[in-house]
Amino acid sequence: SVFLAFLRRSSTSLRVLDRQFGQKKARGLVSWLVRNRYGVKEYRLEPVKVRPRTEARVCLSGERQAAAEALADLRNNRRAKNQTAFLEYLIQQDAPVMLSRALKESGCSRATVTALQKKGIVTFDQVTVRRDPLAAHPVNISYPLTMTAGQQQVFDEICDGLRRAEKGKPAVFLLHGVTGSGKTEVYLQSLAEAIRQGKRGIVLVPEIALTPQTIERFASRFPGRVAVLHSQLSLGERFDEWQRIMRGDADVVIGPRSAIFAPQPDLGLIILDEEHEWTYKQQDSPRYHAREVAVRLAELKGAAVVLGSATPDIESYHRTETGDYHLLELPGRVTPYENAPMPKVEIVDLRAELKSG
Repeated sequence: SVFLAFLRRSSTSLRVLDRQFGQKKARGLVSWLVRNRYGVKEYRLEPVKVRPRTEARVCLSGERQAAAEALADLRNNRRAKNQTAFLEYLIQQDAPVMLSRALKESGCSRATVTALQKKGIVTFDQVTVRRDPLAAHPVNISYPLTMTAGQQQVFDEICDGLRRAEKGKPAVFLLHGVTGSGKTEVYLQSLAEAIRQGKRGIVLVPEIALTPQTIERFASRFPGRVAVLHSQLSLGERFDEWQRIMRGDADVVIGPRSAIFAPQPDLGLIILDEEHEWTYKQQDSPRYHAREVAVRLAELKGAAVVLGSATPDIESYHRTETGDYHLLELPGRVTPYENAPMPKVEIVDLRAELKSG
Protein backbone atom coordinates (compact mmCIF):
# COMPACT_ATOMS: atom_id res chain seq x y z
CA SER A 1 0.00 0.00 0.00
CA VAL A 2 0.93 3.65 -0.21
CA PHE A 3 1.39 3.75 3.57
CA LEU A 4 3.91 0.87 3.57
CA ALA A 5 5.73 2.30 0.56
CA PHE A 6 6.06 5.61 2.42
CA LEU A 7 7.52 3.85 5.48
CA ARG A 8 10.03 1.82 3.44
CA ARG A 9 11.90 4.99 2.50
CA SER A 10 13.08 5.64 6.05
CA SER A 11 11.84 5.91 9.61
CA THR A 12 9.58 8.89 10.15
CA SER A 13 7.69 10.64 12.93
CA LEU A 14 4.02 10.21 13.79
CA ARG A 15 3.57 13.92 13.17
CA VAL A 16 4.63 13.51 9.52
CA LEU A 17 2.35 10.48 9.08
CA ASP A 18 -0.56 12.42 10.57
CA ARG A 19 -0.08 15.20 8.03
CA GLN A 20 0.35 12.78 5.13
CA PHE A 21 -2.50 10.32 5.79
CA GLY A 22 -4.68 11.91 8.48
CA GLN A 23 -4.30 11.32 12.20
CA LYS A 24 -7.00 8.65 12.62
CA LYS A 25 -5.86 6.53 9.68
CA ALA A 26 -2.14 6.92 10.44
CA ARG A 27 -2.45 6.00 14.13
CA GLY A 28 -4.60 2.98 13.31
CA LEU A 29 -2.15 1.64 10.74
CA VAL A 30 0.84 2.24 13.01
CA SER A 31 -0.88 0.36 15.86
CA TRP A 32 -1.60 -2.55 13.50
CA LEU A 33 2.03 -2.70 12.28
CA VAL A 34 3.45 -2.64 15.82
CA ARG A 35 0.92 -5.15 17.13
CA ASN A 36 1.77 -7.63 14.34
CA ARG A 37 5.52 -6.95 14.68
CA TYR A 38 5.85 -5.53 11.16
CA GLY A 39 7.13 -2.28 12.57
CA VAL A 40 8.75 -0.78 15.65
CA LYS A 41 7.78 2.40 17.47
CA GLU A 42 10.67 4.33 19.02
CA TYR A 43 10.78 7.45 21.16
CA ARG A 44 13.47 9.98 20.28
CA LEU A 45 14.33 13.37 21.68
CA GLU A 46 13.34 16.25 19.46
CA PRO A 47 16.10 18.48 18.07
CA VAL A 48 17.17 21.29 20.38
CA LYS A 49 14.95 24.31 19.72
CA VAL A 50 16.60 26.82 22.04
CA ARG A 51 20.12 27.52 23.24
CA PRO A 52 21.74 30.01 25.60
CA ARG A 53 21.71 33.53 24.19
CA THR A 54 25.14 35.04 23.54
CA GLU A 55 26.21 38.57 22.69
CA ALA A 56 29.48 40.05 21.49
CA ARG A 57 31.58 42.00 23.96
CA VAL A 58 34.40 44.37 23.00
CA CYS A 59 37.50 45.42 24.93
CA LEU A 60 41.05 46.66 24.37
CA SER A 61 43.34 43.93 23.11
CA GLY A 62 46.36 45.17 25.04
CA GLU A 63 47.42 47.56 27.79
CA ARG A 64 45.98 51.07 28.05
CA GLN A 65 49.40 52.53 27.21
CA ALA A 66 49.44 50.69 23.89
CA ALA A 67 45.87 51.84 23.20
CA ALA A 68 46.85 55.44 23.97
CA GLU A 69 49.73 55.23 21.47
CA ALA A 70 47.37 53.77 18.85
CA LEU A 71 44.93 56.60 19.57
CA ALA A 72 47.66 59.20 18.96
CA ASP A 73 48.39 57.65 15.54
CA LEU A 74 44.68 57.61 14.64
CA ARG A 75 44.30 61.29 15.51
CA ASN A 76 46.88 62.10 12.85
CA ASN A 77 44.78 60.29 10.25
CA ARG A 78 41.91 62.47 9.00
CA ARG A 79 40.15 59.42 7.54
CA ALA A 80 40.00 57.65 10.90
CA LYS A 81 37.68 60.01 12.78
CA ASN A 82 35.17 57.28 13.64
CA GLN A 83 37.91 54.90 14.76
CA THR A 84 39.38 57.66 16.91
CA ALA A 85 35.99 58.38 18.48
CA PHE A 86 35.34 54.71 19.28
CA LEU A 87 38.80 54.14 20.73
CA GLU A 88 38.44 57.25 22.92
CA TYR A 89 35.14 55.86 24.19
CA LEU A 90 36.60 52.40 24.88
CA ILE A 91 39.63 53.73 26.76
CA GLN A 92 37.27 55.51 29.17
CA GLN A 93 35.51 52.25 30.10
CA ASP A 94 36.64 50.39 33.21
CA ALA A 95 35.61 46.94 31.90
CA PRO A 96 34.68 45.17 28.66
CA VAL A 97 31.45 46.53 27.14
CA MET A 98 28.64 44.81 25.25
CA LEU A 99 29.13 45.63 21.58
CA SER A 100 25.52 46.74 21.08
CA ARG A 101 25.81 49.18 23.97
CA ALA A 102 29.21 50.43 22.82
CA LEU A 103 27.93 51.15 19.30
CA LYS A 104 24.90 52.98 20.65
CA GLU A 105 26.81 55.13 23.14
CA SER A 106 29.73 55.93 20.84
CA GLY A 107 27.58 56.54 17.76
CA CYS A 108 29.91 54.40 15.62
CA SER A 109 29.17 51.54 13.24
CA ARG A 110 30.15 47.87 13.35
CA ALA A 111 32.49 48.47 10.40
CA THR A 112 34.48 50.95 12.50
CA VAL A 113 34.99 48.40 15.28
CA THR A 114 35.89 45.68 12.75
CA ALA A 115 38.58 47.96 11.31
CA LEU A 116 40.06 48.44 14.80
CA GLN A 117 39.93 44.67 15.34
CA LYS A 118 41.92 44.05 12.13
CA LYS A 119 44.57 46.46 13.40
CA GLY A 120 44.79 44.45 16.64
CA ILE A 121 43.67 47.37 18.80
CA VAL A 122 40.40 45.86 20.07
CA THR A 123 39.13 42.31 20.44
CA PHE A 124 35.76 40.55 20.70
CA ASP A 125 34.48 37.68 22.80
CA GLN A 126 31.07 36.04 23.22
CA VAL A 127 29.32 36.02 26.60
CA THR A 128 26.10 34.34 27.69
CA VAL A 129 23.28 36.82 28.34
CA ARG A 130 20.22 35.98 30.41
CA ARG A 131 16.78 36.65 28.94
CA ASP A 132 15.15 38.20 32.02
CA PRO A 133 11.32 38.20 31.99
CA LEU A 134 11.31 40.77 34.82
CA ALA A 135 13.67 43.22 33.09
CA ALA A 136 10.78 45.37 31.86
CA HIS A 137 9.33 45.65 35.37
CA PRO A 138 11.43 47.85 37.70
CA VAL A 139 11.47 46.45 41.22
CA ASN A 140 11.23 48.63 44.32
CA ILE A 141 12.66 46.87 47.36
CA SER A 142 10.11 46.28 50.14
CA TYR A 143 10.65 45.28 53.75
CA PRO A 144 8.75 42.98 56.16
CA LEU A 145 5.68 44.53 57.75
CA THR A 146 4.81 44.32 61.43
CA MET A 147 2.46 41.37 61.79
CA THR A 148 -0.69 41.26 63.86
CA ALA A 149 -0.99 38.83 66.76
CA GLY A 150 -2.94 36.42 64.55
CA GLN A 151 -0.40 36.59 61.73
CA GLN A 152 2.45 36.09 64.21
CA GLN A 153 0.80 32.98 65.66
CA VAL A 154 0.29 31.49 62.18
CA PHE A 155 3.86 32.41 61.21
CA ASP A 156 5.28 30.74 64.35
CA GLU A 157 3.43 27.52 63.56
CA ILE A 158 4.73 27.50 59.97
CA CYS A 159 8.27 28.10 61.25
CA ASP A 160 7.86 25.13 63.59
CA GLY A 161 6.66 23.09 60.61
CA LEU A 162 9.76 24.11 58.64
CA ARG A 163 11.99 22.87 61.44
CA ARG A 164 10.09 19.57 61.70
CA ALA A 165 10.19 19.13 57.91
CA GLU A 166 13.96 19.55 58.01
CA LYS A 167 14.07 16.58 60.39
CA GLY A 168 12.04 14.42 57.99
CA LYS A 169 8.54 15.18 59.29
CA PRO A 170 6.86 17.23 56.54
CA ALA A 171 3.77 19.21 57.55
CA VAL A 172 0.85 20.45 55.44
CA PHE A 173 -0.93 23.59 56.65
CA LEU A 174 -4.31 24.85 55.48
CA LEU A 175 -4.29 28.61 56.03
CA HIS A 176 -7.94 29.71 56.16
CA GLY A 177 -7.80 33.48 56.04
CA VAL A 178 -10.51 35.88 54.94
CA THR A 179 -9.81 38.32 52.12
CA GLY A 180 -7.63 41.12 53.49
CA SER A 181 -6.36 39.08 56.44
CA GLY A 182 -2.71 39.41 55.38
CA LYS A 183 -2.02 35.91 54.04
CA THR A 184 0.52 37.22 51.50
CA GLU A 185 2.65 38.83 54.21
CA VAL A 186 2.68 35.50 56.04
CA TYR A 187 3.80 33.81 52.82
CA LEU A 188 6.61 36.33 52.33
CA GLN A 189 7.95 36.10 55.87
CA SER A 190 7.66 32.28 55.85
CA LEU A 191 9.72 32.20 52.64
CA ALA A 192 12.29 34.50 54.25
CA GLU A 193 12.53 32.10 57.20
CA ALA A 194 12.99 29.11 54.88
CA ILE A 195 15.78 30.98 53.07
CA ARG A 196 17.38 31.84 56.42
CA GLN A 197 17.48 28.10 57.11
CA GLY A 198 19.31 27.51 53.82
CA LYS A 199 16.20 26.35 51.95
CA ARG A 200 14.26 27.62 48.93
CA GLY A 201 10.61 27.89 48.00
CA ILE A 202 8.00 27.47 45.26
CA VAL A 203 4.89 29.67 45.17
CA LEU A 204 1.94 28.57 43.04
CA VAL A 205 -0.84 30.96 42.13
CA PRO A 206 -3.87 30.42 39.86
CA GLU A 207 -3.30 31.37 36.21
CA ILE A 208 -5.74 34.28 36.51
CA ALA A 209 -3.90 35.65 39.54
CA LEU A 210 -0.45 35.58 37.91
CA THR A 211 -0.33 39.32 37.24
CA PRO A 212 2.67 41.68 37.14
CA GLN A 213 1.50 43.09 40.49
CA THR A 214 1.57 39.64 42.11
CA ILE A 215 5.03 38.86 40.74
CA GLU A 216 6.32 42.30 41.71
CA ARG A 217 5.27 41.81 45.33
CA PHE A 218 7.51 38.75 45.67
CA ALA A 219 10.29 40.19 43.50
CA SER A 220 10.44 43.36 45.60
CA ARG A 221 10.86 41.34 48.81
CA PHE A 222 13.54 39.06 47.29
CA PRO A 223 15.19 41.29 44.65
CA GLY A 224 17.18 39.40 42.04
CA ARG A 225 16.29 36.04 43.62
CA VAL A 226 12.88 35.33 42.08
CA ALA A 227 12.35 33.15 39.00
CA VAL A 228 9.13 33.13 37.02
CA LEU A 229 7.72 30.21 35.02
CA HIS A 230 4.53 30.51 32.99
CA SER A 231 3.19 29.98 29.47
CA GLN A 232 3.48 33.63 28.43
CA LEU A 233 7.28 33.54 28.52
CA SER A 234 9.17 33.03 25.29
CA LEU A 235 10.91 29.70 24.77
CA GLY A 236 14.27 31.39 25.41
CA GLU A 237 13.08 33.01 28.63
CA ARG A 238 11.74 29.69 29.92
CA PHE A 239 15.05 28.01 29.05
CA ASP A 240 17.07 30.64 30.91
CA GLU A 241 14.77 30.61 33.96
CA TRP A 242 14.88 26.79 34.12
CA GLN A 243 18.68 26.78 33.97
CA ARG A 244 18.88 29.54 36.57
CA ILE A 245 16.61 27.61 38.95
CA MET A 246 18.59 24.41 38.47
CA ARG A 247 21.85 26.23 39.30
CA GLY A 248 20.34 27.43 42.59
CA ASP A 249 20.30 31.12 41.59
CA ALA A 250 16.64 31.62 42.56
CA ASP A 251 15.43 31.47 46.16
CA VAL A 252 11.78 31.66 45.11
CA VAL A 253 10.01 30.27 42.03
CA ILE A 254 6.58 31.67 41.24
CA GLY A 255 4.14 30.45 38.62
CA PRO A 256 0.93 28.52 37.88
CA ARG A 257 0.45 24.77 38.43
CA SER A 258 3.29 23.64 36.12
CA ALA A 259 5.84 25.55 38.25
CA ILE A 260 5.54 22.76 40.83
CA PHE A 261 7.88 20.76 38.59
CA ALA A 262 10.61 23.42 38.67
CA PRO A 263 14.02 21.87 39.50
CA GLN A 264 14.32 23.85 42.73
CA PRO A 265 17.24 22.49 44.81
CA ASP A 266 17.09 22.46 48.63
CA LEU A 267 13.31 22.84 48.54
CA GLY A 268 11.96 23.79 51.97
CA LEU A 269 8.57 25.44 51.45
CA ILE A 270 5.74 25.12 48.91
CA ILE A 271 2.89 27.63 48.93
CA LEU A 272 -0.39 27.28 47.03
CA ASP A 273 -2.35 30.50 47.11
CA GLU A 274 -6.10 30.24 46.48
CA GLU A 275 -5.77 26.47 46.80
CA HIS A 276 -9.46 25.92 46.05
CA GLU A 277 -9.12 27.10 42.43
CA TRP A 278 -9.93 24.51 39.75
CA THR A 279 -7.03 25.75 37.59
CA TYR A 280 -4.67 23.70 39.76
CA LYS A 281 -6.08 20.64 37.98
CA GLN A 282 -4.36 19.64 34.73
CA GLN A 283 -7.13 18.48 32.41
CA ASP A 284 -4.91 17.15 29.59
CA SER A 285 -2.55 14.21 29.75
CA PRO A 286 -0.60 13.85 31.95
CA ARG A 287 -3.44 14.67 34.37
CA TYR A 288 -2.53 15.81 37.85
CA HIS A 289 -3.62 18.10 40.67
CA ALA A 290 -0.90 20.54 41.71
CA ARG A 291 -2.01 20.30 45.34
CA GLU A 292 -1.48 16.52 45.46
CA VAL A 293 1.84 16.86 43.62
CA ALA A 294 2.96 19.53 46.12
CA VAL A 295 2.14 17.34 49.12
CA ARG A 296 3.94 14.34 47.62
CA LEU A 297 6.94 16.46 46.63
CA ALA A 298 7.14 17.82 50.17
CA GLU A 299 7.24 14.25 51.50
CA LEU A 300 10.10 13.40 49.14
CA LYS A 301 12.07 16.60 49.78
CA GLY A 302 11.36 17.10 53.48
CA ALA A 303 9.54 20.37 52.91
CA ALA A 304 6.50 22.09 54.40
CA VAL A 305 3.35 22.99 52.44
CA VAL A 306 1.04 25.96 53.02
CA LEU A 307 -2.36 25.89 51.30
CA GLY A 308 -3.97 29.31 51.53
CA SER A 309 -7.55 30.31 50.79
CA ALA A 310 -10.46 32.44 51.97
CA THR A 311 -12.80 29.65 50.85
CA PRO A 312 -10.89 26.35 51.24
CA ASP A 313 -11.68 23.34 49.12
CA ILE A 314 -14.05 21.05 51.04
CA GLU A 315 -11.65 18.13 50.60
CA SER A 316 -8.78 20.13 52.09
CA TYR A 317 -10.92 21.25 55.01
CA HIS A 318 -11.99 17.65 55.67
CA ARG A 319 -8.33 16.64 55.85
CA THR A 320 -7.80 19.12 58.69
CA GLU A 321 -10.52 17.27 60.62
CA THR A 322 -8.91 13.87 59.97
CA GLY A 323 -5.51 15.17 61.09
CA ASP A 324 -3.78 14.98 57.68
CA TYR A 325 -3.52 18.78 57.46
CA HIS A 326 -3.01 21.37 60.21
CA LEU A 327 -5.61 24.15 60.23
CA LEU A 328 -4.39 27.74 60.64
CA GLU A 329 -6.90 30.58 60.75
CA LEU A 330 -6.84 34.33 60.17
CA PRO A 331 -10.44 35.38 60.84
CA GLY A 332 -9.79 39.13 61.01
CA ARG A 333 -8.65 41.71 58.51
CA VAL A 334 -5.56 43.88 58.73
CA THR A 335 -5.19 47.61 58.08
CA PRO A 336 -6.62 49.20 55.92
CA TYR A 337 -9.35 46.55 55.72
CA GLU A 338 -9.84 45.95 59.45
CA ASN A 339 -12.92 48.19 59.74
CA ALA A 340 -14.54 46.96 56.52
CA PRO A 341 -17.70 44.94 57.25
CA MET A 342 -17.62 41.23 56.49
CA PRO A 343 -19.94 40.15 53.67
CA LYS A 344 -23.29 38.76 54.72
CA VAL A 345 -23.56 35.03 54.08
CA GLU A 346 -26.81 33.14 53.75
CA ILE A 347 -27.26 29.41 53.18
CA VAL A 348 -29.80 28.61 50.48
CA ASP A 349 -31.39 25.17 50.08
CA LEU A 350 -31.29 24.71 46.29
CA ARG A 351 -33.72 21.79 46.54
CA ALA A 352 -36.41 24.13 47.75
CA GLU A 353 -35.44 26.62 45.03
CA LEU A 354 -35.86 23.98 42.32
CA LYS A 355 -39.26 22.92 43.67
CA SER A 356 -40.55 26.48 43.75
CA GLY A 357 -39.23 27.08 40.23
